[in-house]
Amino acid sequence: MPVKLLILCTVLLIFTASACAPIGAPEPEETSVITTVTEATAPPVEIYGLSFDVPPKKIVCLSPAITEIFYELYLNDRLVGVGEYCDYPPEALTEKVNCGSAANPDFDTIISLAPDVLITQSPIANKDITRLKNAGITLLNIPAVTDVNGIGRLYTDIALLCIGAVPEGMTGGGASIAMPGLDSFYEDMKTPDLTLGKFVYYLSDDFTAAGFDTFPGNFFRKFGLNICDGDSAVMLPEEISPKAVILPAYLSHLADEYFTDSHSRVYILSEEATQFLERPTSRVRFVITELAEDQKAAELEERMESSEEGSDGVEGEDETDGADGEDGTDETAE
Repeated sequence: MPVKLLILCTVLLIFTASACAPIGAPEPEETSVITTVTEATAPPVEIYGLSFDVPPKKIVCLSPAITEIFYELYLNDRLVGVGEYCDYPPEALTEKVNCGSAANPDFDTIISLAPDVLITQSPIANKDITRLKNAGITLLNIPAVTDVNGIGRLYTDIALLCIGAVPEGMTGGGASIAMPGLDSFYEDMKTPDLTLGKFVYYLSDDFTAAGFDTFPGNFFRKFGLNICDGDSAVMLPEEISPKAVILPAYLSHLADEYFTDSHSRVYILSEEATQFLERPTSRVRFVITELAEDQKAAELEERMESSEEGSDGVEGEDETDGADGEDGTDETAE
């Protein structure tokens, strides 16, 4: 006999509009409504090799991306603590307890909160795993996302963990939960206004190019051909001929140092877009918007330059004709 529980999920009436806002746009005023959801809890939920007979009520999450997803799904009431870099939405750090970073967790604080589950995407030392186990805390280590489909899996897994059900439109029984941000993301991926051609995305100063083992390397494959067609590797600019070079904000200096005279089109991502790629959620769709706008601006500039070069050529011919004789010959030759 399945057990039915009533879960109150907060849903923004105007979330879809905010999901389509450009980078840096002010967020609209939130308006909420209470929705009743029926949850089916049998059989137990299994996530990453762990079995949960009942949804955890108290969770500490050290991952900025996953914390953001909790808030996007309106399941943030389950969070009692977050990592110090979980800064989106901004209220995460003000209304939840700071539990240190993913690289250096504050286990004393975490244990004092007595959560059912600790979520991280970073390795935890064996001695600290033992401390958590002795305190009755389940460690859920979720692998980092390396492709577009992995974003959808994150949303599904968090929904499964918290309500024993999957989002509407995805396989599974039980309740459904609205995900307009993720829906907008996949729609943007289906009909992108962006074409990169052969591209390279650099990860570091030594010209390590993002390969298929990274999220950026796979993400941009939706819009072009990644020259680094395997794991990430060093690819010097002079050894490749990309049509597009994409640089994260922290590598913007490379544009002037190495690509001033390059025939490649260079895209420098904003700090916000760079962060979206480093901690991917549905907001990574704004990277598409930013690059598409940069591409249009670059194409317009190239057309203007081409037009100016054509005009200069015509003016040069006119000046030459004026210096010649009426029959078009150079009078000084006589």
